[in-house]
Amino acid sequence: MPSPSWPAWWAMTAGALLGAGAHLVNALPDIQDDLATGVRGLPQRLGRGVCRWLAPALMLAAVSVLVVGPPGGVRRSGWVLAGAAAVVSVAGTALPCDDRSRRPFRAAVVVAGMAVAQLLLRGSDMT
Repeated sequence: MPSPSWPAWWAMTAGALLGAGAHLVNALPDIQDDLATGVRGLPQRLGRGVCRWLAPALMLAAVSVLVVGPPGGVRRSGWVLAGAAAVVSVAGTALPCDDRSRRPFRAAVVVAGMAVAQLLLRGSDMT
């Protein structure tokens, strides 16, 4: 670009929410081992139960920001994407699974991919 400029607020906000959600879900299977070895980061302090619900909430918030943030109104594809992300997120975290299950992580990766798809669809609105 001829003159440097910041990305759109909605792109930066969505990136921060995705990053925070990904961090929580990535730490989820290891929280007990981390606590036993003295690791005391945010996921360990919050615990498995909180992380299991907070991670998808943050990632869904990111998708929501990407759907409603760009100028020009919400497109039909945005609504479909948001609904699909909600289904994947709930299926990945709300359904019972053992403490070592990677399902929440896999669901988070799928939701992050949906967010990236939305960003690619609306990326031209960043300037």
